[in-house]
Amino acid sequence: MLTTAVLLRQLGLGPAWAERLEAELVHDGVARVDRAWDVEATQGWVHRVEAAGDLLTVRDLRIVVMWSEGFPPTIIKDRANTKLRPERVRRTALTVALRYRQQAVLLRGGAAHRLVLGGFPPAGAVPNVVLRVVERLWLGGAPRADIARATGLGRMQLARAVAELPPRLSVGEVTARFGWSPANVNQKLAHGSFPPEDGRDGPTQHKRWWWPTTIEAWEQSRTLTQCPHCPARVERLVPHLVTHQQ
Repeated sequence: MLTTAVLLRQLGLGPAWAERLEAELVHDGVARVDRAWDVEATQGWVHRVEAAGDLLTVRDLRIVVMWSEGFPPTIIKDRANTKLRPERVRRTALTVALRYRQQAVLLRGGAAHRLVLGGFPPAGAVPNVVLRVVERLWLGGAPRADIARATGLGRMQLARAVAELPPRLSVGEVTARFGWSPANVNQKLAHGSFPPEDGRDGPTQHKRWWWPTTIEAWEQSRTLTQCPHCPARVERLVPHLVTHQQ
């Protein structure tokens, strides 16, 4: 008997395929006992699916690749010039993954490699080509509004797209880190004792932000002492303590 995890490893598929693989095995009547699959029946199923790969058309492959890259269903439908049936596309995607898994190992970073190891993404995922544009603009310091306009992403889509990129630390995150107030940050900026912001966001570009590396470099260049009376970490403790006595 084979567990789903063992079967995925034998097939060379990523763990993201577990739910889809189980659904297809059940759909095709492969015997399962105590959460494990019959070895002989499973091998027969794999051979049948791989054989079905020989019947795949260019249109099938095009649809799977576009869906894997995150293109919206409406665009896929127009470009493939066919009615889109999500369940059939998912079955076809598994067939493609099994049929081309050996080649995908050699084509690291390509659509086939991502499909085999990363599974089949949900409809509406942000296309990889758009993610690359987001990354370039984000690391270049472009405001969120400009990135959204350039890519056509909504607020939540953009938030997901930048989730794995270096964060932009807001004034609130800086104050929480050092135990300061926003007024302290503004005062230090005015006196030149704190690094200027790396960029600004917001509808009126009034929200300052910093890269973590900027804050970390400044912090390492200073000797900060923890105040015994408040959360603040300061360079000059004695003058700070005087403020607690006023």
